[in-house]
Amino acid sequence: MDWQDFWHWLYVAGMAIGATYFILLGRNPRGIPRYEYLVAAFIPIWSGLAYLSMVLPGAVLEQGKIPVVGQVTHFARYIDSVVTTPLLLLALSWTAMHRHHKKDWTLITSLMATQVIVVVCGLVADLSVVP
Repeated sequence: MDWQDFWHWLYVAGMAIGATYFILLGRNPRGIPRYEYLVAAFIPIWSGLAYLSMVLPGAVLEQGKIPVVGQVTHFARYIDSVVTTPLLLLALSWTAMHRHHKKDWTLITSLMATQVIVVVCGLVADLSVVP
């Protein structure tokens, strides 16, 4: 096992601990809607699974990685980020607007969509053959 695999395994373990923590918190929500705990638990579950796909042995190259012009692109990180970063912004928006009865869904949707664009542009840059 190389160092990169070690750090990926450590990350997966951290995400499992985080997901468990949010699931346990959701059992006694204390005035916070349960769906917020569901989203909070889903984020580390999804992220941990994405990184797990990169370290589980199986194929010649593990899943979630692809060689591009002499370097390895970890596209599973981008799949992870395109899902989790908008959800993180959603959760932060819910926290910021907790006391408001009506949420600003235009702002929330704009934040989430902008983040998807940022992540996809990063993937395109990583896959580019031009330095």
